[in-house]
Amino acid sequence: MIFKKDTHKLNNGFTLAEILVTLAIIGVVAALTVPALVNDLSKKQHVSSLKKVISITNQALTMYTADNGSLKGLFDPDGIDVIRNLSPYINYSRTCSGPDATQCWHATWTELDNSEKTIGQWSGFAILQNGMLMNITNSGMHTADCSTDGTYGENLCGTIDIDTNGFEGPNKIGRDIFRLFVHLDGIKYKPLWTEKGIDKC
Repeated sequence: MIFKKDTHKLNNGFTLAEILVTLAIIGVVAALTVPALVNDLSKKQHVSSLKKVISITNQALTMYTADNGSLKGLFDPDGIDVIRNLSPYINYSRTCSGPDATQCWHATWTELDNSEKTIGQWSGFAILQNGMLMNITNSGMHTADCSTDGTYGENLCGTIDIDTNGFEGPNKIGRDIFRLFVHLDGIKYKPLWTEKGIDKC
């Protein structure tokens, strides 16, 4: 008597070729979706950090105004003087200027057009307790009495640059570095240097 093998039972599993094709498809899908998910998460983290630092700085400016009557004159000195004047109201882990400036800010960073910026002569820098970096420069785009009007809005007192993820990259304006415009009635963040997807808070 000759017994025949039950071929149905032998063919229930997947072949090696089928497994490899499936893994290849999964790899392609992952390659297409994971970078987008990571990029979206990164943008959300930057936006969340930006909202947090705007709140912290607005509170500091409100307390400064309560003690001094106005923000007028706050941005008149060099940037490091502004940092010091705000020190009773903002928790820094370190402040820097002059030769040690790169201990608190980047030696170079990038504009959206990929041009390179360097540390200004009249700048002051600080590292906040949460690890964010602060750069205040007397750039000449505002006046001491907060009377500047125009492109940047009414009653502009000064500007503050914030790097929301500290010394981590990409160190690019509109990506992780943002400019806050300080007016008599508080901070107004404007999407002046931004990339699509992170230009509004």
